[in-house]
Amino acid sequence: MGRTRKLVAAAAAVGVPVLAFASPASAAQAADDATLGVTFRNQNGTGTPCTLTASHEVDTDTGRLAVQFSAGHLACRGTIAIAVDYLDDDGDAAHADTIARQSMDQGLTLHDAGSTLVTVDYTISFDGCAVQCTSHTLQTTTK
Repeated sequence: MGRTRKLVAAAAAVGVPVLAFASPASAAQAADDATLGVTFRNQNGTGTPCTLTASHEVDTDTGRLAVQFSAGHLACRGTIAIAVDYLDDDGDAAHADTIARQSMDQGLTLHDAGSTLVTVDYTISFDGCAVQCTSHTLQTTTK
């Protein structure tokens, strides 16, 4: 029960004069998102429905890579882990991660993305889960 949407766009710099041995810079943007509906059993044995949403956007012109995850509402809070693999503005492989506890939202912003080649893994373990508790994962990717 998941949905993934991808959008990739490239834009060339406009109005930049071409000098000898120079070419206009180009910027690339890409985005991806994913959604997953899950239900966990709380201490009372009743189901708690949650809609997990994950997304990232990258803009190589500014180097900005924004990542966001949401569990939907307060009853769905838990431990959220986000791991980002990307290429930095020097073209080197880079990794960043974050963990939030007792949270329903988590995000991070990086400012050294040099490529739209990005993979983000999102994981949540629900605080209120009492029966058959497992972590739930989502992934977003752009090329």
